Amino acid sequence: MDCTDIQKQQIEVLLGYVFHELQLRCSQRNLKAIAALAYACHNLPSAYRNPHFDLDYFRQWFGRFHDDHGFMYDYLSMLDAIRDGAAITGELAIGKWGEGLDAWPIPEPPALTE
Repeated sequence: MDCTDIQKQQIEVLLGYVFHELQLRCSQRNLKAIAALAYACHNLPSAYRNPHFDLDYFRQWFGRFHDDHGFMYDYLSMLDAIRDGAAITGELAIGKWGEGLDAWPIPEPPALTE
């Protein structure tokens, strides 16, 4: 799949949420979850520039992370939004999950630009 500029921008938003979750999990010293989340997305910054980019590959790894460690942000919904060319909002990122975010402010991503 060739990513549009909007999809590339939304992948960067998703990565912002990943970094926020990594920070929160570091404060909890949840090393296995940190390693799994980092692995789930470590190729994402370079892969989306490739014409053979496959969101399903990343859905597999984020799904495994969700199953094994729970999650603070709903990366699967974010990947669906990216596929659809839709904006990732703070509400979408939290989804119905948002485990452990009660005490943390949720960053709102920047507006889409074309």
